[in-house]
Amino acid sequence: MKSKLVVRRVCLSILAILTFGEVATAQSGGERALTGKTELIGRTNADNLHRSELNLFKGVYGDDESRVVEFQGGLGYLNADSPGQDLSYIGGVMRIPEFRNATFLFNNANELRDETDYQVKVDVLSNLSVNGGYSSTGGTDDTSFGGAIHTLALSEKLNLRTRLGYVDFVGTESFEGGALLFDKFGSLGFNWNEEQIRTGIGYREPGGLAFEALLIENSIGERNGPLAFLGHFTVKSNHPLLSNVARESRILGATSVSYENPILLGSQFGNPYVFSNFNRLQYVQDFGDQFNIRVRAFDLPGGGRFGQVQNVIFPFDLFGGSKGYLKNIYMGPEYSWTSGTEEVDRFGFLVGLRAIPLTNNLALNLFYENSGVFSGDEEEVHDVLAFLTYVL
Repeated sequence: MKSKLVVRRVCLSILAILTFGEVATAQSGGERALTGKTELIGRTNADNLHRSELNLFKGVYGDDESRVVEFQGGLGYLNADSPGQDLSYIGGVMRIPEFRNATFLFNNANELRDETDYQVKVDVLSNLSVNGGYSSTGGTDDTSFGGAIHTLALSEKLNLRTRLGYVDFVGTESFEGGALLFDKFGSLGFNWNEEQIRTGIGYREPGGLAFEALLIENSIGERNGPLAFLGHFTVKSNHPLLSNVARESRILGATSVSYENPILLGSQFGNPYVFSNFNRLQYVQDFGDQFNIRVRAFDLPGGGRFGQVQNVIFPFDLFGGSKGYLKNIYMGPEYSWTSGTEEVDRFGFLVGLRAIPLTNNLALNLFYENSGVFSGDEEEVHDVLAFLTYVL
């Protein structure tokens, strides 16, 4: 109980800083407007799992001289063959750059996951931030956290970011600490508490090579969970998914309260950032050109394992340097596996069109996945995806 009071005091202190801290006055350099990219998703597969989702990425309200508010978020509905598997969700993250870079995060999921979480982070100095959060889940103990993040310049190019805090993860209380060593292009780091250890490394040169490897160990502590791995590779990066600022939250965990990478799976802060939910984990064709690979693998506490490897090639871009529609045609192999109660290996393929322009601001994306193409009709899993993107 005492530790929970400490966390609540940390959260109240953050709110006090937000309320009474100095706020810079925005100087309008012109007419303020909202910019960003919206996305409307429709997806279905052969297991009668249907998904609809509306997202806003990198929304900015401001003018030429000031960004008054930055926001990204999404809402969606997952309709399953079994009503008990339905899921509706809404979530988002907002940052106010001129209000001590304050960041607010909210998520709510109903039906299958009865969860809500609130998080906040604010700069108290140019190199020091404090953060805190609280989440509740129906039928289980609540979760809370509080802490601080400090950045130290080791040299002109190299920086060290450290964090220290406290987390009460559904009844398991512990200190939490992490460190991230980074320069302009790459980062290496870890995060630890008594229920989870995260380690990650990555590199991205815009327009060039990018890769990432993230390992999350959830089998320690009182709540035994899976060992999870996420890996990305592309020869021609075109998306900030693999940038340092986005990768930071995957290495430091959900309690780092990140604006740049709000990829969440409900609350409880133990989320491994490997599945997709709020502001989806970008599809394998999204984060690079020419040649992309994604690997996701899970080792379950009961002995089972499952995972997936996806690879897409943009053949006309890779071999011909084509422009226009041909450049955005992609295809490639896929392999997935499951072991435990049953041993299943599936080989399949992906094919689709990425960001085909319909108007100056509107683009169409099409995706078809066949997992188990060589296994016979009963073992095949089809996934059909279509989504529109609109640039504001």
